[in-house]
Amino acid sequence: MSKKKEVEETLIRQFLGALGISIIELHMTDEAEVPGPDSKVICEIAGLERCIGLELCEYQVDADPTRGSKGRQFEAFFWGIWKHLGPALSAETALSQCGGMLFFDWGTSPNSRDANLIGEQIIAFLRSRLAELEAEKMCVFRRKLGPKKGGDFDSFPALKRHFKRIGIRKHTVAKGPFLWSYNSAAFVGIVESIVLQRLRDKTGKSNSYDWTGVDEKWLLICAGVGVPSDGAALDSPANLERLRSAEIRQAAANCGFDRVYFWERRSRHYEVLFCGES
Repeated sequence: MSKKKEVEETLIRQFLGALGISIIELHMTDEAEVPGPDSKVICEIAGLERCIGLELCEYQVDADPTRGSKGRQFEAFFWGIWKHLGPALSAETALSQCGGMLFFDWGTSPNSRDANLIGEQIIAFLRSRLAELEAEKMCVFRRKLGPKKGGDFDSFPALKRHFKRIGIRKHTVAKGPFLWSYNSAAFVGIVESIVLQRLRDKTGKSNSYDWTGVDEKWLLICAGVGVPSDGAALDSPANLERLRSAEIRQAAANCGFDRVYFWERRSRHYEVLFCGES
């Protein structure tokens, strides 16, 4: 099974678990098979055994039709940097006590070929600033300090190109690699046009699927799978109001599925966009 299918199976199991549905058997559709829903799930609903054809799609607020999610690109870029940065930090006691937040410049294009160089320059930058760091206090370094002024990264061109700022905290003891993270984009929440596009995309695809043996056709739009910006914050009244718009409800009713759910993986909140007669 491909990595993509493994992730999809995990999401489906977590979602059905959140609904309190007991799975009897779950079959993930192979891409090489006749086109069909992502999975066929035999489960027990209200005391009855049913076969659910479940199609899954991710809610990504920054997905580009030709290049994919830029947030995902920055996520991969960060881990590419970490391959060099992590071992180098562990090799020096003073550096291993440093944690940090990397604030990427959203306007740049992440390039995996730059990852090692950035890791090297972060190490060099840390060594040059260790004396300035106070224990357990976040110190923020910026690309630009003000009008007509330079910045903290002037001697480190790769950092200057890719980061708006870097926050560094020196801890009294080494606490491990989880102290480093990144923030590539602002949180967005629910964008009606993106939800509508997901519904339209699946309407066209599902018409060509093989639904043989399926009792109900379900569509699951899943938020919060990868990068932080893809969260939906369904505990927010404003986000729920946007998700419950008449246009979204109508599109969900017209997309050819018996049930349509929007689920935020991190918070486990879900919203029923459409539930027809079954």
